[in-house]
Amino acid sequence: MTVATDQPMGQAHHMPVEPRAVPDRTKASTTRRIRSVKVAPADITEKLRSTPLADVQEVAVCGGAYPSLTGSVVTLEALSGYPLISLGEHGSTYRFYRQFFTDHHAPFEPDIEAATADLILPMVKANLGIGFVPASFLSEDEGLSVYQIDLAEKIPLRKVCLVESAQYSAAAAAKELKKICFAHSTAVDLLP
Repeated sequence: MTVATDQPMGQAHHMPVEPRAVPDRTKASTTRRIRSVKVAPADITEKLRSTPLADVQEVAVCGGAYPSLTGSVVTLEALSGYPLISLGEHGSTYRFYRQFFTDHHAPFEPDIEAATADLILPMVKANLGIGFVPASFLSEDEGLSVYQIDLAEKIPLRKVCLVESAQYSAAAAAKELKKICFAHSTAVDLLP
């Protein structure tokens, strides 16, 4: 994937990168199905039930083009001066980071919005900007092209949650999916 722009350096440019539409499943109608697996915080109404499955610790990362961001502690305010890569503005992750930056008196204005989390790391590797990814996305071989940024502000722990209808019992297939999710859950106290 190549992303090109004719904007001069230093000028902000908003560039959505969306290979396909990603609907927000928590806003879909509540039926007998499990709606989705989301990363909290998510918008959950009284018609939906959210069950935590696993903890997710995200980290800030950059490519080799940003050596000044490695080897020392960086504040969110300083980080906001660099091009940022984020998930789309209509998702809970975007709202999470917007609030996180706001809470620390730093602007959150991503230059690139990716449709899915797995697109952020390749863009970081291509030196298109700074991204936030789950620590589990990083592997030893990526240490050669992706660098973790030591933030002064700790990114709050998030949770992967199973979201289902609170009004209807789950269908047989949904119950099996739930069993699989709980069997692989790191939230041991949630196992039936």
